[in-house]
Amino acid sequence: MTDLARQLNAFAADLKAKRRGEQPQPKAVRETAPEYLSDWLVEAPTPLFTEDELQWLQTINI
Repeated sequence: MTDLARQLNAFAADLKAKRRGEQPQPKAVRETAPEYLSDWLVEAPTPLFTEDELQWLQTINI
């Protein structure tokens, strides 16, 4: 079956459902969006890098 045929069938099914007053069934299953927590910044060490680590990074040839 081609993509066009699938699209036409989906369109026809949607029209029939609307005519009957039905709500179309979702075609995809989705998870709820995760809750993002930003309190990790409070626990981050200060400074993030020591002077030795920064100097080491400067020695790397990229």
